[in-house]
Amino acid sequence: MKTRLSIFVLLVFLSGCIPERNERQQSKALQREMRSKKLKRLSQSEIMAACNQEGKLLADQLATILVVDRHFACDSLTLTGMVTSPILIEYDFVCNEQKDLPEKTKLVWDAYRESANKREPLADNLQKIGNDQMLYTSPVQFEGRFLGMWAILMDKREIIKLM
Repeated sequence: MKTRLSIFVLLVFLSGCIPERNERQQSKALQREMRSKKLKRLSQSEIMAACNQEGKLLADQLATILVVDRHFACDSLTLTGMVTSPILIEYDFVCNEQKDLPEKTKLVWDAYRESANKREPLADNLQKIGNDQMLYTSPVQFEGRFLGMWAILMDKREIIKLM
């Protein structure tokens, strides 16, 4: 009788120690999540490439909401929507010189205008702003004429999280 009771107590104890199927699944999911959150070593060039890619995607989205009238007047340009993203801090369409432009934005604006006046090809540009932000600029041309540029300020940390 004592051996049966001992075996019964032992079985009850052991059955309490065996994790249920749901607990095992949760444990595996937790292990996968922990592996995905391990620190990654990223080179500066990998980060810049990712920032460039994300900036291009945002510029393409912004291009779809910009409406240009037939007079190409800066005052008559309109946006038909807005773009949101966790990496996006702010965006602005710059089509004439503004006194309140941040320094790097103004430098890129001046370079685009100078290149456009010389009829040189215009290309997108990526600038580092401090340690945490990236400025992606994209020139906007319509019928061969330089209209302005998108100035897209992105959160570098959020881009790294996407990698």
